[in-house]
Amino acid sequence: MEREYGIWRAAAYANERVISGLRSQVLSKFETNQE
Repeated sequence: MEREYGIWRAAAYANERVISGLRSQVLSKFETNQE
C-alpha cells in the first residue's frame, strides 16, 4: 500500500511537471505571436 502511494505521488509530480512545461511552451508561443 505504501509503495503504491509513492508511485502515485511520483506520477502526479511528473504529470504536474509536464503540464507546467506545456503551459510555458504555449505561453512563449503566444507571446512571440503577439509581437
